[in-house]
Amino acid sequence: MDRRWIAGLSWLFIAWSCQAQDGGKADRPTPEQARQEAARWSHTAVADIERMHQMIREAHPAVLDPGASAFHQWFSEGYDQAMALAGRAATEQQAFATLRFYTTGYRDGHLAVWRNHHAATPVRTTWAGWAVQRQAGRYRVSGRAAQWPVDTPQVGEQVLSCEGIPIDDLLTDKVAPFVNRLVHLEGTKSDLAWHLTRESPSAPLWEPLRLRQCTTRSAAGEIRSFNLAWRPLDDKDARALARPRAPRQGIKEVRPGVQWVQASNFMPSSEKAMAAFEKMLEGIRQAGDAQAVVLD
Repeated sequence: MDRRWIAGLSWLFIAWSCQAQDGGKADRPTPEQARQEAARWSHTAVADIERMHQMIREAHPAVLDPGASAFHQWFSEGYDQAMALAGRAATEQQAFATLRFYTTGYRDGHLAVWRNHHAATPVRTTWAGWAVQRQAGRYRVSGRAAQWPVDTPQVGEQVLSCEGIPIDDLLTDKVAPFVNRLVHLEGTKSDLAWHLTRESPSAPLWEPLRLRQCTTRSAAGEIRSFNLAWRPLDDKDARALARPRAPRQGIKEVRPGVQWVQASNFMPSSEKAMAAFEKMLEGIRQAGDAQAVVLD
């Protein structure tokens, strides 16, 4: 395993990668080979959780804060839960999901784990032909394939449930523990919703959802049911999954005395972006007479 970590202030990122020992074979493994493979991934997950636990102990600033009770509780209890889960890991996807389970438990957006290289056996993103996003407090269809083997809901339809389970419950129980547990945030709910109809090797769950049926409400109020057919994501359909472009960074007076600050990026990556960021900050400094300043 090759890992790199960067820590500073409240930032801790962990890169994770693995290489298959046998290079990956297409032949179906024997029961004994399957058992050995499962044991290898379980051992890998356990070792990685131990190493990650130590890295957080050495690098995370909350370790030194006795008032960070939630952090210290998860540092102990979460470690035990993650180790128990690691002991059950039988595949590369589950081993990686175990690491994400442990990091998301800290509920710290600056602590994350991601793949450093492609998986030993490349796995393509698959999807159900349509995408879901959180919009104005509702889960709505945000894109769909031009053609699909089965009927798909129209863009804008509200997604009510899948397999009889309300969307919030489904995401909180099955997705959030391996992606992001800050489910009280609308942005998090939108990120989690992508997993309803998409499976990505870069963000595996412990067990793929692979939903079979979802219920929606059309613009006319009609309740509709759709069976889901899963296929590899083609380049021509990738635009259906494209996220909306973030608003342009800057300041706008939405009405007299009210300034709206769109600060969508706190990490400018170029001189031009830095100049725009500084310009926005200067505008905020000059808003002293404003009745209200909204930071978005």
